[in-house]
Amino acid sequence: MSSYFLSTPLQNLTELLAKSKKSKNPALYLHQNGARSILFQLEGIMRIYRFVSNKKKYNGYYKEFKALEDTLGAIDYAVSMQEEFQQQPALKKVSQVLFKGMLEEECGFLNDALASSGIADKAHFKGLLETVEADPKLETDTVVHGAALLIGKELTKVLKGLEKGEYDLDDLEGGLHELRRKIRWTSIYAQVLKGHVQLNKTDKVPAAYKTYCTKAIMSNPYNKMSKAPSKGLVLTIEAHHFYALSYLIGTLGELKDIGQRCMVFEELMNAAQIKDTKATEAYFAAQDIHPFQIPATTMDLLDQMLASEQLFYYLIKDVMR
Repeated sequence: MSSYFLSTPLQNLTELLAKSKKSKNPALYLHQNGARSILFQLEGIMRIYRFVSNKKKYNGYYKEFKALEDTLGAIDYAVSMQEEFQQQPALKKVSQVLFKGMLEEECGFLNDALASSGIADKAHFKGLLETVEADPKLETDTVVHGAALLIGKELTKVLKGLEKGEYDLDDLEGGLHELRRKIRWTSIYAQVLKGHVQLNKTDKVPAAYKTYCTKAIMSNPYNKMSKAPSKGLVLTIEAHHFYALSYLIGTLGELKDIGQRCMVFEELMNAAQIKDTKATEAYFAAQDIHPFQIPATTMDLLDQMLASEQLFYYLIKDVMR
């Protein structure tokens, strides 16, 4: 069945969209009920389908899922920043105005898009399912093998990009966050392949990788694979390699969040016309890492995990064996 990988997340999204229509604010309902995670799964599947089959055939659907996910990401940003700066008495009022307005704007945009596109209608994705079912290139083993090749291609491209200096780590959004986005797809692909990726746990974990085998990482639901199927191709990744990938994605995300919060703090201080360098420095110092140290910290992390420990080399080796 060609829709084997697609059917469950697509059904989950369809049901959530249907429920959102009954809400006064469908966009906020989707944000609060995990729609973004489902959309990441669907984007991942479309990326694999584009690679295995025909990019033009699935690119439109990929863009549709991505547009929804991007807007929900903007809503998440507005909500999280509003919550963060409600804790700052001097900035509470200006942050409320800024992020409440941003939240209303993004929700309004998404609600209009949902209404005009008909995406919340049950029949909206009928064409996608029919296309997938009729596609002879999307047999299960072909998709799994294609995902392995795609992981190898994308991780190799990231490594080459780092060597060429394509990621400006002083640029929070276009550099650090973009790098994290590209790395994160490997983890998403593993999740959407419904047990056709398994983690091999061993007692002989290299010393360098034991750091990443923490209880928090190993118990993370995103690091738990579905039960292996009774038949068909299964990719096996050494568990400590996958946990290291999770650590890398998580740490890059934490660094991005710190930088983002500090940038917004400065913007809000300017908007409130507050000139208090001591308050700014105190906020910066209260972070786990000073924002000025983020580029160097990121580079050290990448040097350690990708150059010294060769994480991507081993991940590619795992999925291609």
